[in-house]
Amino acid sequence: PLRAESYGGACGMPEAAHPAAMDVATLNPADWPEETELATARALLAAEPAPILLDVREADELEICRIDGCVHVPMRQVPEWLDRGAPERPLVVLCHHGGRSLRVTRYLRARGLHATNLQGGIDAWARLVDPAMARY
Repeated sequence: PLRAESYGGACGMPEAAHPAAMDVATLNPADWPEETELATARALLAAEPAPILLDVREADELEICRIDGCVHVPMRQVPEWLDRGAPERPLVVLCHHGGRSLRVTRYLRARGLHATNLQGGIDAWARLVDPAMARY
């Protein structure tokens, strides 16, 4: 089965602080952790059906860098977005470093949605997945 591996100290946390690698091929979105390390999030996004990658940064931040295929809803607009209808797929939520997206993830989970926060945000993605991506 597809397994996601920890990226260890790359995000500034000791290896012991990371959860064990998850078997994402069989992971039920209801069992997703509140926060997900980058390797696991990438595996979730590669699965079928893929979750929605929700970017909650501001529009000017997206002008600097973005991940193709993400859905952009600034943090303050998430309640209105949900009022238009709950997403039909689970969500991987990201922002710049993971702080805003963690708050949004908690908000979504409190409303019964399946969501996980991408630890390290788009900054971790730029450092570890796409070094050519602009950073700020």
